[in-house]
Amino acid sequence: IVNLLSTDGEQLFEAALLCPLTLGSPVLLISCTIYSYIILGPTALLGIVAIILLIPVQMLMAQLTTAFRRKAIGQTDTRVRLMSEVLTHIKLIKMYAWEKSFARSIS
Repeated sequence: IVNLLSTDGEQLFEAALLCPLTLGSPVLLISCTIYSYIILGPTALLGIVAIILLIPVQMLMAQLTTAFRRKAIGQTDTRVRLMSEVLTHIKLIKMYAWEKSFARSIS
């Protein structure tokens, strides 16, 4: 639970930090496009088009990162649960000589 809540807390923090950027991004993109066009000329539009074309790639990478993070959370939760079980029942494990089977599970 602690692992899951810390991850969710981190995502909420990132959302609060980055959400205002999504509201101001169109204005920023237009103003930066105009400014770079004034400084660089028509070649600046080529760079802006490249940035806009890479937005779907960035969205795909974000989705992959989210999927990998969820998988990692599941693995971490399983590992923490197993270690907690081992530490809680260490006397029973030693008494019944289950060290090798638990060592394989932990490995």
